[in-house]
Amino acid sequence: MGAAVCPGAPFLVDGTAATVAGKLAPVVRACLDAVARLPQVDLAVLLTTRPPASSMAPPESPAVDQPPWRLLAPGSVIGTSPIRRSDLPDRLVSLPGPPAQPSALLADLLSRSPPIADPGTVAASVGTIVGASLLAAGADPSGAASTDHRTATRTAARVPAVAIEVSDPMATAVMIAGLVNGPDGVALLVVADGAACHGDDAPGRHDDRSGPFDAVLAHALGNGDPQALLRACDPGPAAELLASTKPLEVLALLTQNAPPTSAELLYAGAPRGVGYLVATWSWSAS
Repeated sequence: MGAAVCPGAPFLVDGTAATVAGKLAPVVRACLDAVARLPQVDLAVLLTTRPPASSMAPPESPAVDQPPWRLLAPGSVIGTSPIRRSDLPDRLVSLPGPPAQPSALLADLLSRSPPIADPGTVAASVGTIVGASLLAAGADPSGAASTDHRTATRTAARVPAVAIEVSDPMATAVMIAGLVNGPDGVALLVVADGAACHGDDAPGRHDDRSGPFDAVLAHALGNGDPQALLRACDPGPAAELLASTKPLEVLALLTQNAPPTSAELLYAGAPRGVGYLVATWSWSAS
């Protein structure tokens, strides 16, 4: 098994914000490098944060309880309009797949996902859009999704991928533990952000706690320490700092009894007021 952590930054979607991506080429290269390091496995699992139910529903829709997760099956096609300028045409990204013969564990997981009537209109989270784009770029041996600043070598296999948008980290970890720890090889792409309150140009108000908050996350990721990562994802401070750490909680919960045998922090910074963390975890074959 292997895991990569990348931020949910819209400029990572090719063609969305080329000028920004060019200025932040180290972030782009680190993300592509992290995805390229994922092992050649049977399935990729994309973990992202699920937006609140109210943001995904029409204004007059009745309030409903939000399930602990939302799953998109391999082959799902996702529109990128939420992260593109309104004067630009919508572009589509797809989750790699579907598998020819899904395993019993994956088939059971997919059976819990409600059918999607029109995949072209899936209202996915920004993290899912970014993660699907990174997986597609990593699986493209021709580098068709690349631009001049995207120079990372792509070695990720063409494997099916499911996207899981997380509302309840514990319930999600319990739900996919059998799949991740099962006989099939699984790679995790975790899309998460640190504090969004770094300075005056940040999406949130300036908060002096942002630097220390992200430093603890970075230390846990760089040291491959699931227990420290779980503590660093304290939901209270995370919410106050507008951090998107629920997918990191799932990673920590899934691996707390089997920490990675190697870990590397590839990038840590807040160039646009949001904490961007890029890391890889890997486990030696038993």
